[in-house]
Amino acid sequence: MSAKVGKVMIKDSFGGDTSPSKDVLVTITVEVTNLSQTKKLDYRSWAGGDFVLERDFGTLADNFGNSYKRITFGMDKPVGRVTRDSIYPAKSITDVLVFESPIEKSEYLRMELPAKNFDGTGMIRFQIPQTMITRQPN
Repeated sequence: MSAKVGKVMIKDSFGGDTSPSKDVLVTITVEVTNLSQTKKLDYRSWAGGDFVLERDFGTLADNFGNSYKRITFGMDKPVGRVTRDSIYPAKSITDVLVFESPIEKSEYLRMELPAKNFDGTGMIRFQIPQTMITRQPN
């Protein structure tokens, strides 16, 4: 849906207050739509957990081969994050993934997401051209 470079609004897990991240990061908002008319999907965020046994998180790289680390905020979460949810037939959810800020000279970013996070198989891969990435003033 969108890719933005700037400070990320983080929701405190205890008080529910929000505050901006200290670093400039890239936030990618994805939408998952259940195209089935009869099956409910169980979605788990591509943000992944802090401790994982198998890959359940998205990865991000640019056209120069730079990989960007996924950013977690411990118990806190970026505004818009969906940890897990059910997606009913013909319904959608949006989720927010956060990574290190990409270099400005990159031409595009490539994202890879495990389909098992919504009961699928294989990987979903897509490319985000630099022209689609908005940069917020700091």
